[in-house]
Amino acid sequence: MAQKKATSTAALVNVAANVFLEKGFATSTIDDVARAAGISKPTVYQYVSNKQWLLEEVVRVMCGKMEQLQVDLYAEPVPPIVRLHWSLELHVELAIVYRNSYRLTLSEQTALSPAAREEFRLWARRTTTRFAELLTECQQEGSFTWDGDTMVAANLILSMLTGTHRWAHPHEGETVAEYSHSLAEQIRVLLAGVIAEADMSDWPRSVVSHAASQPAAAHSVGA
Repeated sequence: MAQKKATSTAALVNVAANVFLEKGFATSTIDDVARAAGISKPTVYQYVSNKQWLLEEVVRVMCGKMEQLQVDLYAEPVPPIVRLHWSLELHVELAIVYRNSYRLTLSEQTALSPAAREEFRLWARRTTTRFAELLTECQQEGSFTWDGDTMVAANLILSMLTGTHRWAHPHEGETVAEYSHSLAEQIRVLLAGVIAEADMSDWPRSVVSHAASQPAAAHSVGA
């Protein structure tokens, strides 16, 4: 079967992420990326400036898309507990969609420029702070029974949610959204001691990732 060529910068970034994961960033070359993308080396340079740019674009794309979805969700005019339940599911969904981006970012942090590392650190901090603020809202609402520091709680919960990228895999033919919903239900049961139940039948998902309607096998960086 003929290999589908990468014909956009986004597609090339996806291919590069897979190459860097397989071969390691330090030992990968633009030739490797070109072969995996099914295009010539000069064509690669029509899309990107160098190998370093490709690595850092993986981080920028992941952080940018994930943050926008989170910001949109937290801005929804619904009760805090509803946003919290939505958020649990969204974080799992994004961890699966951007599985390889997570893996590459965490394994190649020393290869990132100081500016890119700082950008990633600040993104992670904003994500945790935003989630902690949501937990505080739920505390005030009475739907989150935690007497400690909400920033500590946010770090503990988000570590569990994002850690699903290491092992969570949708079944054949199952969409990322379907699998994420099922896994989030199990997480809600696990956290039932501190997070109140909510009848979500009146609150359908209003914010979903671009992967929500596609089988997991459709993704390269995220699959």
